[in-house]
Amino acid sequence: MAQITRKKCARHRIEFSMRPELHKIYTSYRERAKSLGLEIDFKRNFEQWFEGQLEQLGQELEDIAIDQSNKEKISAVQKSSTNFSS
Repeated sequence: MAQITRKKCARHRIEFSMRPELHKIYTSYRERAKSLGLEIDFKRNFEQWFEGQLEQLGQELEDIAIDQSNKEKISAVQKSSTNFSS
């Protein structure tokens, strides 16, 4: 669940897109919080979610790199065996 906190110093930022309906809801809540002198804080939950996404992405990239490396090795072996049989 998001937290409601007082405004704090700036941090690194990331931009993302969302459906118009979702943005409308977010904007209305943000404006309501602002009128109360508050800020809606998604940082902690977003950072946890984003870290998990990055870990998954890193693993997928590692798997792809290993797969490509294996294909290159197989291709090299096939080429060298073709050269021997010629």
